[in-house]
Amino acid sequence: MNTVEVFDFAIAKINELKKEEGLFFIEISSYVFDDDDEDDKTLKSKLLKDYNKEINIPPEKWCFVYFDIYNAIVEKKVQDLRIYLNKCGIYFNTSYFEDIKEWGFDWSFHYEKDIENLAWNEMRKYIENTIKNDEKKLKLIK
Repeated sequence: MNTVEVFDFAIAKINELKKEEGLFFIEISSYVFDDDDEDDKTLKSKLLKDYNKEINIPPEKWCFVYFDIYNAIVEKKVQDLRIYLNKCGIYFNTSYFEDIKEWGFDWSFHYEKDIENLAWNEMRKYIENTIKNDEKKLKLIK
């Protein structure tokens, strides 16, 4: 897999969470520079020079992913997905403020393909079982 395919894979996994009825508020927002702002123009120029390379995702795909963390089940599922993606060799910046988790799929997004082969099946089974168990717990709460 190349970096763009890996990016698409990660977005697909996020979209799987979005499909879980009543469980997630997830927003994927494009990375936008204000071309009228001199600081933004300077930053954009530097980032494009440094990170518009084949090993990075293309700048037009840069985005932020926001998760509304409103209970422990949601927090665990988001954390499990991040761990799963890391085990697949996918890394990116993360931040957390108040009840929102933010993932930066931008110049920080990178893929270490050798890691994917080491833990792929084991981690996939773990995550799928965790999701199934959490869904069962959620049904009991309702």
